[in-house]
Amino acid sequence: MTDHLTHGPLHIACLCAEWCVICRSYAPLFQQMAAETPDHAWHWIDIEDHEDALPGIDIETFPTIVILDHQGLFCFAGTVEPRPDMLKRLVQSAQTGHLQLSPADAAPWMPVKTLLGLR
Repeated sequence: MTDHLTHGPLHIACLCAEWCVICRSYAPLFQQMAAETPDHAWHWIDIEDHEDALPGIDIETFPTIVILDHQGLFCFAGTVEPRPDMLKRLVQSAQTGHLQLSPADAAPWMPVKTLLGLR
């Protein structure tokens, strides 16, 4: 099992919008998770501020979470319920190597990876 562990920080991005009431209420929970696990890189991305950098990404529901491992491989990309336990489970699953998107499922999310400055 340990050979599947992610040996490095994860990149956890929350795609949100300032006008979104759910996003505003989720922000403190996301910030708390970031404070509890500072070994990971946490990114709060307002999709309207970065509209040009995120072409083709159509967010229908918030919050939308994108998790990449230390190698820049996509572990998760999608909508989650705005609860801290959901995010904790996703992060734990990504750390243990139990989450990974196929190249086809990851392709639409590549602009997020580029925005984060990952290769």
